[in-house]
Amino acid sequence: MRHIKKQSEPRELTEYRNSGGKWDDFSLEKGKKAVKNQLLAEQNCLCAYCTGAINFDNMKVEHWYPQAEDEKKELEYNNLLAVCFGCYNQGEFFHCDTSKADTIIQLSPTNTLHIDTTDYEKASGGIKSSNPIF
Repeated sequence: MRHIKKQSEPRELTEYRNSGGKWDDFSLEKGKKAVKNQLLAEQNCLCAYCTGAINFDNMKVEHWYPQAEDEKKELEYNNLLAVCFGCYNQGEFFHCDTSKADTIIQLSPTNTLHIDTTDYEKASGGIKSSNPIF
């Protein structure tokens, strides 16, 4: 996980949210294209979690704080990250966010304190922090 410095949200997202839009209806034409492009630019075309190479066609938009936990955050730009499509594991296809599912995680790629204390468990792919608070 690398540090991601968020920029101001795309105008298209602001307008869509202010018009009462919902994430499930947020299409490329309604502004999702601008969001995906900006996320890719912020992240240097790298997955927010595994840092694998991604592009517009092989990435998805991840909600760092789960949509199921707080519907108000579904269109909050600071909650959005670009992630890869993942890999196959025992016949199933996993995104980098699939294992996380609706779990609330404490480590954020947008927080330098979190990044500086992050370490990976090679065998499981788990992420842990040397800071006991996380």
